Amino acid sequence: MRTLLRILRFTRELAPYYLGIVVCSILVALTALASPFLIGRATDVVVGAVAGQRTPSEAITLVLWLAGGLFLAEVLSTAISSFGGYLGDVASARMRAILSVRYFEQLLGLPQRYFDEELTGTIVNRLNRSIIETTNFLKSFANTFFTMLLTTFAVLIITAFYAWPLAVLLGIMFPLYVWLTTLTSKHWQEVEGRKNEHIDQASGRFSEVVAQIPVVKSFVQEFRELRIFRGHFADTVSLTKRQSTRWHLMDAIRRGVLALVLFAMMAIILVKTAAGEFSVGDMVLLIQLIAMARQPVTMMSFIIDSGQHAVAGSKDYFSVMDLAPERPLAELAARTGVEQDATPVRSHELPPGHPGRRVPKPRLRLRGGGRERPTGCFALHSPGRAGRVHRRIGCWQDDAREPPAGAVPAVCR
Repeated sequence: MRTLLRILRFTRELAPYYLGIVVCSILVALTALASPFLIGRATDVVVGAVAGQRTPSEAITLVLWLAGGLFLAEVLSTAISSFGGYLGDVASARMRAILSVRYFEQLLGLPQRYFDEELTGTIVNRLNRSIIETTNFLKSFANTFFTMLLTTFAVLIITAFYAWPLAVLLGIMFPLYVWLTTLTSKHWQEVEGRKNEHIDQASGRFSEVVAQIPVVKSFVQEFRELRIFRGHFADTVSLTKRQSTRWHLMDAIRRGVLALVLFAMMAIILVKTAAGEFSVGDMVLLIQLIAMARQPVTMMSFIIDSGQHAVAGSKDYFSVMDLAPERPLAELAARTGVEQDATPVRSHELPPGHPGRRVPKPRLRLRGGGRERPTGCFALHSPGRAGRVHRRIGCWQDDAREPPAGAVPAVCR
């Protein structure tokens, strides 16, 4: 829970968007609650007309007004939901920008030894996973949580007015379902963390190999890198099997308990209707409300599931953000005399020849030598400052033309 609260505090500048999404969600829930009452009322009117209690013209007029009310509620719900979706899209884009910029700023301030111990692909993969999982959770939370609460309390109050046993069963169903969902939370997050470690290492090696593919080929390390890469994903598959078995076993138990409670509620409604305590319209109203109450229960499970993903996905992100930077960027700018400018710069605004437009790749040249013990030497050229080119030369020797594990290139003479 503390991690989720930290995520909300970390993106607190998006509070106006969250508030707008919450207001839209509440209004959509209110329009949805109007439908069961209108349909229930229309059912009573039709039953009364069939029984001869109303004239056909009076029943038709009233039914058309009720149908118009349903149409108006649907139009309002669509318009409000569309505006809420727009706010959600903008908030997601801004959240991605906030998380990415702060992560990049933190990385720029970290000491060099951090990058010596981490793979580039691992760093990038952590950022992508954190953004995806955090964005999905906050969108689902803002769109569904308050709607779920409003729907739940409204259904509880309405069902208590008609039959208190229904309200008691609903009151038992919600906490029981949530409790069964949270039983798997700790185990699930532990396994998910181990899966993320394997994925990060595999992604890190992938990026490093692709970036240095000439070096990998010169040392004939393609098959070794492929075995390591394949091994990490094989481990994620085995972990997923264990994780999924436990999760879906508990999900089957949750759904079984939910079906049992819904059976009891439907039995109460049908028995009271058959006994004459409820009209046909009341029965239709209560059945729709029970169906509406079932949706928040499953939504709660989805929110808990996405929250688990967000906690597990943002763990590595915040571990990087908690590291002490070598020197803040503001201090570095003050010492070097570089003027800080927070205005974003687009790539098309960069002058021709700027490194941001096109980053040249290092060039690798191979030289062979030796007959008895084949030798491979390489020269690595990379661009430096003021138009200079840095050059580093190395070589290896091995009877099988493959360097031993842990070999360090020697300087060719």
